[in-house]
Amino acid sequence: MTRRTALIFGVLVVCIGSTMVSTSAPSTASALRPPAPAPAAGAVGGVRPLGFSEAQLYSVDGVSRQSAWAAGLHADRHGGHAIVEHWNGKSWSRVLSSGGQHDFAEFYGISAADDDDVWAVGDADLGGQYAYAMTWDGNSWTKVSVPRFGYSGSWLYGVKALSSRDVWAVGTFVKGRTQTASALHWNGQRWMNVPVPVKDAQTGLLFTIDAASTRDVWAAGVYEKTGSGRDLPLLEHWDGTAWTQVDTPKKAADGFVDLIEISSKDIYLLGGADGPVLERFDGKAWHTVPLPRDVHSDYLASITATSDDDIWLVGSHGFGGKTTMILHWNGHMWKRLASPSKGDAPVFYAVSAATRNAAWAVGGYQRGNSSLELRAVWDGHSWKEK
Repeated sequence: MTRRTALIFGVLVVCIGSTMVSTSAPSTASALRPPAPAPAAGAVGGVRPLGFSEAQLYSVDGVSRQSAWAAGLHADRHGGHAIVEHWNGKSWSRVLSSGGQHDFAEFYGISAADDDDVWAVGDADLGGQYAYAMTWDGNSWTKVSVPRFGYSGSWLYGVKALSSRDVWAVGTFVKGRTQTASALHWNGQRWMNVPVPVKDAQTGLLFTIDAASTRDVWAAGVYEKTGSGRDLPLLEHWDGTAWTQVDTPKKAADGFVDLIEISSKDIYLLGGADGPVLERFDGKAWHTVPLPRDVHSDYLASITATSDDDIWLVGSHGFGGKTTMILHWNGHMWKRLASPSKGDAPVFYAVSAATRNAAWAVGGYQRGNSSLELRAVWDGHSWKEK
């Protein structure tokens, strides 16, 4: 799955590990996303030491065994650039960097309807931090301007491209001290801000989105109930006409970080602030999916699946742990697989599978003054760093 979300976040709405992004937006559910590799030593007040660089991949989407797309951030002491990388079946290559366009830009989500229809979303310094989107048509990347809709700040974290005329992006919009869960729809000509109902919400944010069809779209995240000071899970469904807030499972976590919709009767939700929680919808009701007991203190960031007997979960062993983590469900049991790790605080933020024999995980790790990208590829036998 992409994402997060894809993501990504120590304090929501603020780029992890970076002091270059405005922190004016209110935050919620900060425990959902542990920090990425820590900021470079000596990075104070946005001033980066010589030799500093930061590269992280926050989202990935696989199209076929020969093609996958990943998005994230590359920053140095001169600014930050949103980046996209492409897997061609043998190796990764950087195909887009927003360098020179903005002082700071980053992508949190990427989705490919096909190899000639790819969308990446995030935020950029546009006289304030505002939602940012670009698309690939098979020949070139094009910026797709996102209206401000009267808000003072906006961030997009998840995206799902069904076609070049049917794209959803989710995140949060800010006006004053109000933070609103947002869903934007691209109809081939313009973005539309589609209302997302959240009952009694003081703040709200959608991290992740997936769809089985144009009339069956799910988005998930977190909201804070007015006056409660508590973070609650947020789940929304689009039926082709309107978004509806859906009751969450009784054992749901404080919020959701990722979801995968295999079909309208087969949906998985991943969340957890005090330990990972996995929920499955079978078309009638939600059921908690048991996870191995030894992952309770681990960080699981993303889920993907090709079927009910081929499910992947990725993250890190512990918060800021020494190794990445990859779990696989084969229909009978969970298995922890050997997972590429290097440097300090390695983590996978996102995973995507195109087939049983083709999957990708992306993230990052820290080494000295720098944080670097981490990529792994599943070939049907083992995960290898690529």
